Amino acid sequence: MKIGIDKGHCIVGVDTGAQGCGKKEELLTREVGNLVCELLKSKGHEVVDCTIDRASSNLEPLSLCVNKANDSDCDVFLSIHFNASNGDGHGTEVYVYDTKDITNKIGTKICLNFEKLGYRNRGVKVNKELYVIKHTCMPAMLVECC
Repeated sequence: MKIGIDKGHCIVGVDTGAQGCGKKEELLTREVGNLVCELLKSKGHEVVDCTIDRASSNLEPLSLCVNKANDSDCDVFLSIHFNASNGDGHGTEVYVYDTKDITNKIGTKICLNFEKLGYRNRGVKVNKELYVIKHTCMPAMLVECC
């Protein structure tokens, strides 16, 4: 299976991620994303890194990332993020465009695996507005790790 991975947010420019607990989202997504890529490769999957490190507008990295996934003809796309919270939102959730494709099954497994690590399982949720899952030509998910 060919899997497109987006390690969310840019390192330089606009669209850097949330900050909290002394951590920067754009750095955490790279740490987790690198581990995910290595794990997928060790399982025999082809991984396409769709991560964009710098951008001058909020839309630029999103469209570049989606174009890379679409041009690579990926079977599945995964965008890795960390939730920003006001203190009330804890846990892991997976956003999908449609629960009728494979992403619902994969998203459920992702949430259950995070739950085994002690994170609250916030489940799979439909969101038709998130750019990276709306504009990819393959089943796509956005994971909010914790």
